[in-house]
Amino acid sequence: MTKRRDDEDDEAISLFARAMREQGRPHKVIDFPGLKGVKVAIWCPTEDEEIEADVESRKYLTKELGLSALDLSLAQETELAKRARETELLALVLRDPDAPEESFVESADELRGAGGRPGIESTQRERLMAAIEDFRHERFEARTPEQQAEIVRFARDLKAVGAVSVWWRSCDSDTQVRVVEALIDATTPTPPSSSGTS
Repeated sequence: MTKRRDDEDDEAISLFARAMREQGRPHKVIDFPGLKGVKVAIWCPTEDEEIEADVESRKYLTKELGLSALDLSLAQETELAKRARETELLALVLRDPDAPEESFVESADELRGAGGRPGIESTQRERLMAAIEDFRHERFEARTPEQQAEIVRFARDLKAVGAVSVWWRSCDSDTQVRVVEALIDATTPTPPSSSGTS
């Protein structure tokens, strides 16, 4: 009887829901930035979590910080709004490394350091957000061999003219990591481009 009911339940849900239930939610365990020996699991945010983070950050800015509706609308493009939203999102996607279905923190207030307790530093927040973005890229934006070769060729051209150091410093850390990964992954030397030959 139970087997038949399970089969009927499976038929009643969509293919997407069945696939998600069978696979479970992907996570990645990383070192918590700035906390030696502490691990944390991360999820890629879902649409619902992105919306919830938006809503909760607006509530925080209006109720806790006292921003009016006008102040809030003006603040949406500021660093203040970005920090509030990212903190709310982290509270949703930081997970227990041993049991990812469990949250790593009780609430965003814990990350903010409410009630006189220590919270995360801005650099920790930024690095956690970067780790989530890296995980998203790993899962959804794998580079093709052609893209890898193009990155390698570009970096070698810059090196040939002595500009790699200047260019490297101008890149964000995410781009720097991707270039290094492409260079490491390059299995065969890329021939120099014809633009540097006479």
